[in-house]
Amino acid sequence: ASIVCMIMITAQKLMSFKETFDVFIGGIQKMGSVLVVVVLAWGVGSVCKDLGTSQFIVDSTLGLITPHVVPALLFLVGVIISFATGTSWGAMAILLPIGINMAVGFGVSIPMTIGAVLSGCLFGDHCSPISDTTILSSTGAGCDHITHVSTQIPYALLVAGCCFAGYIVAGLTRNVVITLVFSVALLVSALFVLHKLTLKKENAAAKAELGRRGSA
Repeated sequence: ASIVCMIMITAQKLMSFKETFDVFIGGIQKMGSVLVVVVLAWGVGSVCKDLGTSQFIVDSTLGLITPHVVPALLFLVGVIISFATGTSWGAMAILLPIGINMAVGFGVSIPMTIGAVLSGCLFGDHCSPISDTTILSSTGAGCDHITHVSTQIPYALLVAGCCFAGYIVAGLTRNVVITLVFSVALLVSALFVLHKLTLKKENAAAKAELGRRGSA
């Protein structure tokens, strides 16, 4: 795909071949750090597997954690790890072996557990300031990186909060239909409330502006 793109750009004389090649090499260099993180994460996952970390965690939490909170807890841990490391793949490599073992140990649905881990790990990949996708998105759009991150987080936190509540319901009911209906209803309700608050804020700002103009 990159080679085809380079040929098309060069044929249309938008850039010279040297310029397209420099961009291509620059992209490889940016992805190099991501590959290193993923490889290291695989290494950590292998070490944890050989040491029996997953089983140790399960045995340590059997008396402290109830099966109902396992999906929500794994989702939350996935959010924290992925945001701190900036990679969803690395967080998944670390957390999936532990999560599946916890699901087996606590008798929790394995598909539900995998879904909680994957969805939680995607949060950091979307919002972390050190995530490769976040960096490339702000760079490609010509936007200030911190501004891009700060405007992404509120939207992602809203969805993450609804998902967290949904996984709590999933752990309590173990019913996919009830969980889906609850999560969608919660998200729609939250969007409705935020819309009302935004309108109220805009109306207050408009009235204040009219008051300033009237006094002037």
